[in-house]
Amino acid sequence: MTNIVVIAIDDLTPYRLLRNTFGEPFLTPNLDALCETATAFDSAYCIVPVCAPSREATFTGWSPWETGSLSNAATNWYDDGRAGNKIRDNVSSILRRNGYYAG
Repeated sequence: MTNIVVIAIDDLTPYRLLRNTFGEPFLTPNLDALCETATAFDSAYCIVPVCAPSREATFTGWSPWETGSLSNAATNWYDDGRAGNKIRDNVSSILRRNGYYAG
């Protein structure tokens, strides 16, 4: 079975494009190596500029207005039925159902 790794980092600018912006180049050999063999997005956008609702939208496909999650405060968007009165599948639950370990 193929492994899937998702690394999501908040507020990380496309550092590869800004290496010399501050007058002294910075070195990130491990991150460079990862980007060489993975898919790296130098221009990505999110649905809202808040961490939790943005991640929830990414992993469920529902907007924060549908889930009711509009802040980083604790929410149970995934199991309380707010979004259309049904529990919403997410990437982790779909992977688990198909035999993957999701952590």
